[in-house]
Amino acid sequence: MTKNLQQSRRTFLKSLGVGAGLAVGGSGLAARSHAAVPSVGTSVIESFEDGDLSEYTFATGSSGATVTSSPTYDGSKVLEIADTHTQMHSTAGLDQYPQDGDIFSVWVQATDNADAVNFTYGVQNDKNRYFVRVNFSGGNLALHRYESGSSTALASDSAVSPSHNAWYELKIEWCDCAHTISLKDSQGNRLSEISATDTTWRSGGIGFDAFLSNGGTVYFDYANLHTNTTTKTHVVDDFEDGGLSEYTVVQNGSGASIVSSPTYGGSKALQMNGADTKLVSTSGLPHYPREEVPSRGDSARLVGQTISTCHMVSKILGTNISCRLISRPAV
Repeated sequence: MTKNLQQSRRTFLKSLGVGAGLAVGGSGLAARSHAAVPSVGTSVIESFEDGDLSEYTFATGSSGATVTSSPTYDGSKVLEIADTHTQMHSTAGLDQYPQDGDIFSVWVQATDNADAVNFTYGVQNDKNRYFVRVNFSGGNLALHRYESGSSTALASDSAVSPSHNAWYELKIEWCDCAHTISLKDSQGNRLSEISATDTTWRSGGIGFDAFLSNGGTVYFDYANLHTNTTTKTHVVDDFEDGGLSEYTVVQNGSGASIVSSPTYGGSKALQMNGADTKLVSTSGLPHYPREEVPSRGDSARLVGQTISTCHMVSKILGTNISCRLISRPAV
Protein backbone atom coordinates (compact mmCIF):
# COMPACT_ATOMS: atom_id res chain seq x y z
CA MET A 1 0.00 0.00 0.00
CA THR A 2 1.44 3.38 -0.96
CA LYS A 3 -0.20 6.44 0.50
CA ASN A 4 0.73 9.96 -0.57
CA LEU A 5 -1.12 12.45 1.61
CA GLN A 6 -1.18 16.03 0.35
CA GLN A 7 -1.51 18.43 3.30
CA SER A 8 -0.57 22.02 3.91
CA ARG A 9 3.03 22.26 5.10
CA ARG A 10 2.25 24.04 8.34
CA THR A 11 -0.53 21.58 9.19
CA PHE A 12 1.95 18.76 8.80
CA LEU A 13 4.72 20.50 10.75
CA LYS A 14 2.56 21.47 13.71
CA SER A 15 1.58 18.08 14.85
CA LEU A 16 3.91 15.16 15.61
CA GLY A 17 2.11 12.62 17.72
CA VAL A 18 -0.81 11.08 15.85
CA GLY A 19 0.00 7.42 15.22
CA ALA A 20 0.24 5.52 12.00
CA GLY A 21 -2.29 2.73 11.62
CA LEU A 22 -2.69 -0.17 9.19
CA ALA A 23 -5.83 -2.26 8.94
CA VAL A 24 -7.08 -4.70 6.28
CA GLY A 25 -9.19 -7.78 6.11
CA GLY A 26 -7.94 -11.01 4.58
CA SER A 27 -5.73 -9.65 1.77
CA GLY A 28 -2.07 -9.30 0.93
CA LEU A 29 -0.63 -5.80 0.77
CA ALA A 30 2.66 -4.45 -0.40
CA ALA A 31 3.10 -1.37 1.75
CA ARG A 32 5.22 1.74 1.61
CA SER A 33 3.91 5.01 3.00
CA HIS A 34 4.98 8.59 2.44
CA ALA A 35 3.75 11.94 3.71
CA ALA A 36 4.25 14.54 1.00
CA VAL A 37 4.67 18.05 2.35
CA PRO A 38 3.95 20.89 -0.07
CA SER A 39 5.45 24.20 1.01
CA VAL A 40 3.22 27.23 1.36
CA GLY A 41 3.99 30.66 2.82
CA THR A 42 6.78 31.86 5.13
CA SER A 43 7.07 32.34 8.87
CA VAL A 44 9.48 34.01 11.25
CA ILE A 45 11.40 32.10 13.89
CA GLU A 46 13.15 35.13 15.39
CA SER A 47 13.32 38.75 14.24
CA PHE A 48 14.15 40.44 17.58
CA GLU A 49 11.26 42.85 17.03
CA ASP A 50 10.15 42.39 20.66
CA GLY A 51 13.30 44.29 21.62
CA ASP A 52 14.60 41.91 24.30
CA LEU A 53 16.39 38.58 24.80
CA SER A 54 14.23 37.14 27.59
CA GLU A 55 13.76 33.89 25.66
CA TYR A 56 17.51 33.14 25.75
CA THR A 57 19.90 31.43 28.16
CA PHE A 58 23.54 32.52 28.09
CA ALA A 59 26.42 30.10 28.53
CA THR A 60 28.91 32.96 28.17
CA GLY A 61 29.06 36.64 27.30
CA SER A 62 25.62 37.97 28.16
CA SER A 63 27.05 41.48 28.54
CA GLY A 64 28.03 41.57 24.87
CA ALA A 65 24.56 40.85 23.45
CA THR A 66 21.94 43.53 22.90
CA VAL A 67 19.02 44.26 20.60
CA THR A 68 19.64 47.40 18.59
CA SER A 69 18.06 49.27 15.69
CA SER A 70 20.89 49.35 13.13
CA PRO A 71 22.04 47.85 10.84
CA THR A 72 19.04 45.59 10.19
CA TYR A 73 18.42 43.17 7.37
CA ASP A 74 14.66 43.18 7.92
CA GLY A 75 12.38 45.10 10.25
CA SER A 76 13.49 47.60 12.87
CA LYS A 77 15.51 45.45 15.29
CA VAL A 78 18.63 43.27 15.10
CA LEU A 79 20.77 41.20 17.51
CA GLU A 80 24.18 42.75 18.11
CA ILE A 81 27.10 40.90 19.75
CA ALA A 82 30.18 43.05 20.35
CA ASP A 83 33.72 42.62 21.72
CA THR A 84 33.17 39.38 23.60
CA HIS A 85 32.71 35.60 23.33
CA THR A 86 28.97 35.04 23.53
CA GLN A 87 26.99 31.79 23.45
CA MET A 88 23.22 32.05 23.77
CA HIS A 89 20.32 29.72 23.00
CA SER A 90 16.56 29.44 23.30
CA THR A 91 14.52 26.25 23.70
CA ALA A 92 11.27 27.88 24.84
CA GLY A 93 9.51 31.19 24.45
CA LEU A 94 9.71 31.72 20.68
CA ASP A 95 6.62 31.07 18.57
CA GLN A 96 8.27 28.16 16.76
CA TYR A 97 11.54 26.28 16.34
CA PRO A 98 12.93 24.45 13.31
CA GLN A 99 12.97 20.67 13.24
CA ASP A 100 13.89 17.84 10.92
CA GLY A 101 11.83 18.39 7.77
CA ASP A 102 12.26 22.18 7.75
CA ILE A 103 14.21 24.55 5.54
CA PHE A 104 15.24 27.67 7.43
CA SER A 105 17.79 30.46 7.40
CA VAL A 106 19.26 33.40 9.27
CA TRP A 107 21.05 36.55 8.10
CA VAL A 108 24.44 37.46 9.55
CA GLN A 109 26.87 40.36 9.18
CA ALA A 110 30.34 40.76 10.71
CA THR A 111 32.18 44.06 11.01
CA ASP A 112 35.74 45.18 11.68
CA ASN A 113 37.92 42.24 12.82
CA ALA A 114 35.12 39.85 13.82
CA ASP A 115 36.21 36.23 13.55
CA ALA A 116 33.88 33.24 13.89
CA VAL A 117 30.11 33.27 14.28
CA ASN A 118 27.75 30.35 14.85
CA PHE A 119 24.08 29.78 14.24
CA THR A 120 22.95 26.81 16.33
CA TYR A 121 19.91 24.57 15.91
CA GLY A 122 18.59 21.30 17.29
CA VAL A 123 19.63 22.75 20.65
CA GLN A 124 19.02 20.52 23.67
CA ASN A 125 21.17 22.66 25.98
CA ASP A 126 24.44 24.59 25.73
CA LYS A 127 26.47 21.37 25.50
CA ASN A 128 24.29 19.47 23.01
CA ARG A 129 23.40 21.04 19.64
CA TYR A 130 24.32 21.48 16.00
CA PHE A 131 26.10 24.63 14.94
CA VAL A 132 26.97 26.19 11.59
CA ARG A 133 30.10 28.31 11.73
CA VAL A 134 31.13 31.10 9.39
CA ASN A 135 34.73 32.16 9.92
CA PHE A 136 35.07 35.60 8.40
CA SER A 137 38.77 35.92 9.15
CA GLY A 138 39.80 32.36 8.28
CA GLY A 139 37.52 31.87 5.27
CA ASN A 140 35.58 28.77 6.31
CA LEU A 141 32.02 27.40 6.40
CA ALA A 142 31.51 24.38 8.66
CA LEU A 143 28.83 22.21 10.26
CA HIS A 144 29.53 20.68 13.68
CA ARG A 145 27.77 18.42 16.14
CA TYR A 146 28.43 19.60 19.69
CA GLU A 147 27.62 16.69 21.99
CA SER A 148 28.32 16.49 25.71
CA GLY A 149 30.60 19.51 25.34
CA SER A 150 32.72 17.96 22.58
CA SER A 151 32.69 19.21 18.97
CA THR A 152 32.72 16.91 15.92
CA ALA A 153 33.14 18.40 12.45
CA LEU A 154 30.53 16.97 10.06
CA ALA A 155 31.32 19.01 6.93
CA SER A 156 33.40 22.04 5.95
CA ASP A 157 34.53 24.24 3.07
CA SER A 158 37.74 26.25 3.39
CA ALA A 159 37.45 27.84 -0.04
CA VAL A 160 34.89 30.46 0.90
CA SER A 161 35.79 34.12 1.55
CA PRO A 162 32.93 36.12 3.08
CA SER A 163 33.57 39.82 3.49
CA HIS A 164 33.10 42.03 6.52
CA ASN A 165 30.35 44.67 6.54
CA ALA A 166 27.97 42.72 4.27
CA TRP A 167 24.85 40.65 4.91
CA TYR A 168 24.94 36.89 4.24
CA GLU A 169 22.21 34.27 4.40
CA LEU A 170 22.93 30.97 6.15
CA LYS A 171 20.40 28.48 4.84
CA ILE A 172 19.84 25.04 6.40
CA GLU A 173 17.88 22.22 4.80
CA TRP A 174 17.24 19.62 7.49
CA CYS A 175 15.49 16.59 6.00
CA ASP A 176 15.49 12.99 7.23
CA CYS A 177 18.69 13.62 9.19
CA ALA A 178 20.45 15.10 6.14
CA HIS A 179 21.83 18.59 6.77
CA THR A 180 22.59 20.81 3.77
CA ILE A 181 24.09 24.20 4.53
CA SER A 182 24.50 27.00 2.02
CA LEU A 183 25.97 30.50 2.32
CA LYS A 184 24.58 33.19 0.01
CA ASP A 185 25.24 36.88 -0.39
CA SER A 186 22.50 39.51 -0.34
CA GLN A 187 22.05 39.16 -4.11
CA GLY A 188 21.27 35.46 -3.77
CA ASN A 189 24.61 34.24 -5.14
CA ARG A 190 25.65 30.98 -3.50
CA LEU A 191 29.19 31.15 -2.18
CA SER A 192 29.37 27.69 -0.65
CA GLU A 193 27.35 24.56 0.11
CA ILE A 194 28.20 21.68 2.42
CA SER A 195 26.23 18.64 3.56
CA ALA A 196 26.33 15.76 6.02
CA THR A 197 24.06 13.15 7.56
CA ASP A 198 23.64 12.93 11.32
CA THR A 199 20.84 11.33 13.34
CA THR A 200 21.64 12.62 16.83
CA TRP A 201 18.78 15.13 17.11
CA ARG A 202 15.64 15.84 15.09
CA SER A 203 14.34 18.88 16.91
CA GLY A 204 15.40 21.47 19.45
CA GLY A 205 16.02 25.14 20.02
CA ILE A 206 18.11 27.76 18.23
CA GLY A 207 21.03 29.90 19.29
CA PHE A 208 23.61 32.50 18.30
CA ASP A 209 27.33 32.52 19.11
CA ALA A 210 30.17 34.93 18.38
CA PHE A 211 33.86 34.49 19.10
CA LEU A 212 35.48 37.88 18.85
CA SER A 213 39.05 37.47 20.05
CA ASN A 214 40.18 40.28 17.75
CA GLY A 215 37.30 42.58 18.61
CA GLY A 216 34.60 43.54 16.16
CA THR A 217 30.84 43.22 16.09
CA VAL A 218 28.41 40.64 14.71
CA TYR A 219 24.75 41.09 13.77
CA PHE A 220 22.06 38.41 13.40
CA ASP A 221 18.63 39.07 11.91
CA TYR A 222 15.52 37.47 10.43
CA ALA A 223 15.71 33.78 11.29
CA ASN A 224 12.84 32.29 9.30
CA LEU A 225 11.31 29.12 7.96
CA HIS A 226 11.54 28.84 4.19
CA THR A 227 8.44 27.67 2.35
CA ASN A 228 7.05 27.69 -1.16
CA THR A 229 10.38 26.26 -2.34
CA THR A 230 10.01 22.51 -2.53
CA THR A 231 7.87 19.52 -1.75
CA LYS A 232 9.49 17.00 0.56
CA THR A 233 8.56 13.37 0.97
CA HIS A 234 9.06 11.65 4.31
CA VAL A 235 8.99 7.88 4.61
CA VAL A 236 6.62 6.86 7.38
CA ASP A 237 7.39 3.14 7.09
CA ASP A 238 8.91 1.16 4.22
CA PHE A 239 9.37 -1.99 6.36
CA GLU A 240 13.01 -2.27 5.32
CA ASP A 241 14.01 -3.03 8.93
CA GLY A 242 12.29 -6.39 8.48
CA GLY A 243 10.25 -6.21 11.68
CA LEU A 244 7.08 -4.84 13.22
CA SER A 245 8.43 -4.00 16.67
CA GLU A 246 7.13 -0.42 16.36
CA TYR A 247 3.54 -1.66 16.16
CA THR A 248 0.94 -2.72 18.70
CA VAL A 249 -1.44 -5.46 17.62
CA VAL A 250 -5.05 -4.38 17.96
CA GLN A 251 -6.48 -7.43 16.23
CA ASN A 252 -5.01 -10.72 14.93
CA GLY A 253 -1.29 -10.03 14.72
CA SER A 254 -0.74 -13.49 13.26
CA GLY A 255 -2.08 -12.18 9.95
CA ALA A 256 0.79 -9.70 9.53
CA SER A 257 4.30 -10.47 8.33
CA ILE A 258 7.18 -8.87 6.42
CA VAL A 259 7.81 -10.40 2.99
CA SER A 260 10.26 -9.78 0.18
CA SER A 261 7.75 -10.10 -2.67
CA PRO A 262 5.77 -8.44 -4.09
CA THR A 263 7.08 -4.98 -3.26
CA TYR A 264 6.16 -1.60 -4.64
CA GLY A 265 9.46 0.02 -3.59
CA GLY A 266 12.53 -1.35 -1.84
CA SER A 267 13.08 -4.95 -0.82
CA LYS A 268 10.43 -5.46 1.89
CA ALA A 269 6.67 -5.20 2.18
CA LEU A 270 4.04 -5.68 4.86
CA GLN A 271 1.69 -8.57 4.12
CA MET A 272 -1.64 -8.96 5.87
CA ASN A 273 -3.23 -12.23 4.94
CA GLY A 274 -5.98 -14.61 6.03
CA ALA A 275 -7.44 -12.63 8.93
CA ASP A 276 -8.89 -9.29 9.88
CA THR A 277 -5.76 -7.54 11.15
CA LYS A 278 -5.13 -4.19 12.80
CA LEU A 279 -1.73 -2.72 13.74
CA VAL A 280 -1.06 0.69 15.27
CA SER A 281 2.21 2.55 15.90
CA THR A 282 2.52 5.69 18.03
CA SER A 283 6.30 5.69 18.55
CA GLY A 284 9.45 4.24 17.04
CA LEU A 285 8.99 5.27 13.39
CA PRO A 286 11.04 8.17 12.00
CA HIS A 287 7.96 10.17 10.95
CA TYR A 288 4.24 10.22 11.60
CA PRO A 289 1.42 12.06 9.81
CA ARG A 290 0.93 14.88 12.25
CA GLU A 291 -2.09 16.51 13.88
CA GLU A 292 -4.79 15.22 11.55
CA VAL A 293 -5.80 11.76 10.44
CA PRO A 294 -6.70 11.67 6.75
CA SER A 295 -10.06 13.31 6.18
CA ARG A 296 -12.51 13.63 3.36
CA GLY A 297 -11.06 15.92 0.76
CA ASP A 298 -7.46 14.69 1.20
CA SER A 299 -5.95 13.03 -1.85
CA ALA A 300 -4.07 9.74 -1.65
CA ARG A 301 -2.74 6.92 -3.80
CA LEU A 302 -2.72 3.32 -2.60
CA VAL A 303 -1.17 0.43 -4.45
CA GLY A 304 -2.39 -2.99 -3.40
CA GLN A 305 -2.72 -6.55 -4.61
CA THR A 306 -6.46 -6.26 -4.95
CA ILE A 307 -8.68 -3.42 -6.07
CA SER A 308 -11.22 -4.45 -3.42
CA THR A 309 -8.60 -4.00 -0.67
CA CYS A 310 -7.76 -0.57 -1.97
CA HIS A 311 -11.40 0.46 -2.11
CA MET A 312 -11.94 -0.88 1.40
CA VAL A 313 -9.07 1.22 2.79
CA SER A 314 -10.40 4.20 0.84
CA LYS A 315 -13.73 3.77 2.60
CA ILE A 316 -12.02 3.46 6.01
CA LEU A 317 -9.99 6.64 5.48
CA GLY A 318 -12.78 8.58 3.83
CA THR A 319 -10.32 9.94 1.24
CA ASN A 320 -10.33 10.36 -2.52
CA ILE A 321 -8.05 7.52 -3.59
CA SER A 322 -6.75 6.41 -6.97
CA CYS A 323 -6.41 2.63 -6.96
CA ARG A 324 -3.97 0.66 -9.09
CA LEU A 325 -3.74 -3.12 -9.37
CA ILE A 326 -0.13 -4.37 -9.26
CA SER A 327 -0.62 -8.14 -9.11
CA ARG A 328 -3.28 -10.79 -8.73
CA PRO A 329 -3.94 -12.02 -5.23
CA ALA A 330 -2.33 -15.28 -4.19
CA VAL A 331 -4.59 -18.26 -4.55
